[in-house]
Amino acid sequence: TVVVKNIPRHYTMDDVRQELFELDLANGIDYMNIPEDRKGGQNRGYCFINFRSHEQALACMISIAGHKWTRTGPMKEVKQGAVSWALLQGFVANS
Repeated sequence: TVVVKNIPRHYTMDDVRQELFELDLANGIDYMNIPEDRKGGQNRGYCFINFRSHEQALACMISIAGHKWTRTGPMKEVKQGAVSWALLQGFVANS
């Protein structure tokens, strides 16, 4: 399980999933969670993604590090992705 960081706050789970698809990473995902801010209904700028294999998680880490998110929102912000290993690993621990 990895934590993808620096996600633009206006992104939905579908936006993140679409970008992962464009990076050829979506097929390996078996769980994804993007926590929302309670006040504004936006995401908190990070998400948890569990992959079916360690190799797929490593490919995500390589692809997302420095990735520029393509869907600009109202603030026209351009953020670069960052990624790290999650403290909890695996589908069961994160679902």
